[in-house]
Amino acid sequence: MSSIKRTVILVICLLVVPCVFADECGKVPTSGCYINQDTTFISGTYSVNFGVIINKSNIVLDCNNSWLYGPNLNFGIRVFDKTRVIIKNCKLTNYEYGIYLRNSSFNNIINNTFENNVVYGIFLRNSDNNKVINNSLLGNIGGVYLRAHNNILYNNLLSDNSISGFEVDVSDNNEIFSNKIINNNNAYGVWLKNSKWNLFSNNSITRHRYGVFLQSSDNNKINNNEVQNNSEINMRGVYIQASNDNDIRGNTVTRNFHGIVLDGASVTNIIEYNNLYDNDGDIYSYDLYNNQADNISARYNWWGTINSNEIDINIYDDDEDITKGRVDYGNWLTQFYNLTNNKYVITLNTGWNLVSIPLDSNVESLPSLLNSIKDKYDKVLTYNHNKGWVSYRPDKPDFLNGLQRINETIGFWVHMLEPAALEIQGFEAESSILELSKGWNLIGYPSVYEANVSHVFEEVLDELHSIFMYDSEWKDYGAGTDLLTTVKPGFGYWVKVNKNTRWIFENGKYKKYTGQATFQKDLLPGWNLISLPLQPDNITTENILTSLTGQIVVWYYNASTDAWTVYDSDAPFPWLNTLHTLEYGKAYWLSTTTNQTLTVQGDIMPDYTIRLINGWNFVGYRMSTDSMPDPISSLTRPITVWTYYTGGDRWEVYDTEAPFPWLNTLTEMRAGKGCWMKSSVAQDWTI
Repeated sequence: MSSIKRTVILVICLLVVPCVFADECGKVPTSGCYINQDTTFISGTYSVNFGVIINKSNIVLDCNNSWLYGPNLNFGIRVFDKTRVIIKNCKLTNYEYGIYLRNSSFNNIINNTFENNVVYGIFLRNSDNNKVINNSLLGNIGGVYLRAHNNILYNNLLSDNSISGFEVDVSDNNEIFSNKIINNNNAYGVWLKNSKWNLFSNNSITRHRYGVFLQSSDNNKINNNEVQNNSEINMRGVYIQASNDNDIRGNTVTRNFHGIVLDGASVTNIIEYNNLYDNDGDIYSYDLYNNQADNISARYNWWGTINSNEIDINIYDDDEDITKGRVDYGNWLTQFYNLTNNKYVITLNTGWNLVSIPLDSNVESLPSLLNSIKDKYDKVLTYNHNKGWVSYRPDKPDFLNGLQRINETIGFWVHMLEPAALEIQGFEAESSILELSKGWNLIGYPSVYEANVSHVFEEVLDELHSIFMYDSEWKDYGAGTDLLTTVKPGFGYWVKVNKNTRWIFENGKYKKYTGQATFQKDLLPGWNLISLPLQPDNITTENILTSLTGQIVVWYYNASTDAWTVYDSDAPFPWLNTLHTLEYGKAYWLSTTTNQTLTVQGDIMPDYTIRLINGWNFVGYRMSTDSMPDPISSLTRPITVWTYYTGGDRWEVYDTEAPFPWLNTLTEMRAGKGCWMKSSVAQDWTI
């Protein structure tokens, strides 16, 4: 073969197909080798410059405590576009990234060591529903980086990483608990930025510049952590910047330079039942420092004393600087708060039990929530009118379990192999929102107090048909016998309603939820495929885009008329803009030149019907995140859904007729995402 032909073939190979020059890994890893099957290395120390590559889904890599050394470059273990992989007992050092997951879900990273890697020990990008358990991350630049959703990370040790322990960036619904985070002292123990609905609980966080840093991050739970000894000058135990509606309860924040610091209009956070004391790095240190003009509430905390003057001296507010807002620290606790004392016990009998969680628990994943009855149950079921029955079985792998989390709003059945006591730790729920569909719903009762059934439901009686409860026998209210007279904590309830609706449980009652909500959508430079999960009061395009700066271009496709309309903020003539409104239920292509956040305020829609044509439709989704295929289960098949993620420049697809499940890369419909949906017939889709 001539050299010209060889060159042409090599160019085609490099540009058109993924050429493989490395061997398959055997029992001894070699540089850049591929893992195509279950593999266990011979225990040893190996120089593996290009790391190893997970090339198949559904496999196990057991390094058998082998050390893999890199050249301060590349990935130690690379996992791209794979699912259901287990990586365990590996020791990875001197790479850029110890393990790098991209577009990979339902994988387990267990009992590994990551040491002296020059960027991050573990990096998860666009990789959801993974578990990171019992790992040690030591001396890396960063410990764990998340740009991903619905992951569980627990019982890990993160020590002496230069910049951060956990860095959670544009990531939602992750659960990070029972980790030890030590001496990442150049910056952050836990750093949340532009992230929502994450849960951090039962972590020990010591010796950092910022123990916990919330930056433009809302609706997270920071519960029952120990944040202490972050005591060098200007170090903060908990720093809250431009972040709201976070639940900060049950933490012990002590021996820091400052305990909790708030600035940037961080106003509506819950700061209660914490132990805030002895944050006294020097005479300028405070247990709570309000570095903003807004007033805040910090009631029901233990300040290390019951003397009001001593408490006040250790709080920085308008007394120290008249430009700062006041701190309301009234109704302080008279002793150290211990969350373990705030516990509710549910007695479970052999067989099926209909239960709910009466507290706002500091964990939601089922293995953690039900840990006190581990090995004593074999199945959990719940029901949602739109999704039908979903289940969890502890003997099944995660990807086969449709039910992953439970909170105080959900009723559920648990099948017990023997009698046991389910112990729940948490706080009394401030308020809990329930989304109900016309017909039967299985709901929780988020209270630890018994109450008369007519009192609990009196404000929603016009929407209520009947209620059923099971406690060795069935009792009903509104269905004929009215034997159900008392609502009891720890029990689940079947509720039949006559319309799609939303309720809120607060002050011991279910009420109709009529309030508005705020939604924020993070945008990246380039084209973003978005939707509005709320119905704004003012739907004019200019009004909705007021939170954005720079040139903004928006395109919308009307499937029924087969026409595109456009809005360009820099259009030279107003009449060139044909897209005059942005509405709920529709999708939009939005282009921006910078990283920024679209903020939308409006009504949460309990139900909304979109008319789909036979063909491609450009549609949005509601104010929730739901696993596929539940959102489209009511539609006549076949249905194909595509969505686009600007970060990573990737498309994800779900096809009801895909010959293999792993071909479906779209795992959930998310609030704020737009999608292309192909329907085989004209039909109605209710979201």
